[in-house]
Amino acid sequence: MLRLVLQFWRICLLRAGPQDLPASWALEGAALAAYVAVGTLDGLIQLTLWNALLANVVEAFVLVSITHIVLWIRDLPRRAVQTITALAGSSALLGLIAFPLLSALHVDQGALVVVQALLWLLLVAWQILIYGHILRHALDASLVVGVVVALVYVYILFKVTNALFLQTS
Repeated sequence: MLRLVLQFWRICLLRAGPQDLPASWALEGAALAAYVAVGTLDGLIQLTLWNALLANVVEAFVLVSITHIVLWIRDLPRRAVQTITALAGSSALLGLIAFPLLSALHVDQGALVVVQALLWLLLVAWQILIYGHILRHALDASLVVGVVVALVYVYILFKVTNALFLQTS
């Protein structure tokens, strides 16, 4: 177990890729469950338990769907399990790291708010870079292509979750 966590950490540091993970449906399921659990924990800062859970199930569905579509377009569907595992597992790990920061962002601390917001922005940029790194390996493409695909994913995810959970009347 620790070896897998360290491998996800190596992916977050851009030192390993999805091909370095076992091609296991059980591991993919565990990574997606961790993705939903950690995302729900992070979501509880702003949402009710039900909405946080539902939002993260939707996010996991979007992650799986977009990954399958992108790999299908490149005719690389056999890479889906490792790619989804890497995306979900690295997101869960980064989400655990981000939790204290996300919690602190919702406590008014004067001048520290700017620092916290900048740290949050850095975490978002790091997440996109990690996704780009994973996708470049999965797609046999450059990091730029991977990051562009990651940005499209984040944009779609933002639009879907906002439409479902942050509607204002």
